[in-house]
Amino acid sequence: MCPFVQHSGARQHGATERSLGVACVLALLFSACSAVEPKGDLLEEAELLCLDQQWGKARPLLRQYLLQDPNNAAAHFYLGRCSLMADPKAYSYFIAEGEFQTALHIFRRNGRVNPIDRFASAEYFEYCCQIGSAEVYLNVLDQAFGRNIPVWRVQETVKRGMAYVDLAAEILPDDPELQNYQRAFNALRLEKSD
Repeated sequence: MCPFVQHSGARQHGATERSLGVACVLALLFSACSAVEPKGDLLEEAELLCLDQQWGKARPLLRQYLLQDPNNAAAHFYLGRCSLMADPKAYSYFIAEGEFQTALHIFRRNGRVNPIDRFASAEYFEYCCQIGSAEVYLNVLDQAFGRNIPVWRVQETVKRGMAYVDLAAEILPDDPELQNYQRAFNALRLEKSD
């Protein structure tokens, strides 16, 4: 018997109880079937949303997916992208960095197998995680400069971002995108005072 239904009338009690009991069982079955979506479908849908730059829609799907499969490097990578792109708050940037680094840790633990079929290679996945982490620091620096914080006060942030760029350079040293990040961080590192 469904515990949330009150019955009235002794004569209808048996029939009503059976009907409600069947209804409750069917409702539970239907809700269970619709709530348990195959893991791959969630990740695939989230990935497509990310490719369409619908970060806010992809994020809850990725979180739900990671509850089922917390050791999926691709899901952590895409959640990092969502945190980096969807929310312009500094704490979201550091959540993004954590997701990129978690993705890298899982990637390495799994033998450096490419977790995202759309990526050309495992090296490219690793490179993207490092560049994503570097982007975190560029965004933090952008916020700092928006608050008129002088460059000399954010040199530790510049060093941390450049460290990720250096790691990316070890993976794909000839990537043209990498050169843009190197120039951006080097320009900030060279400037000593405001």
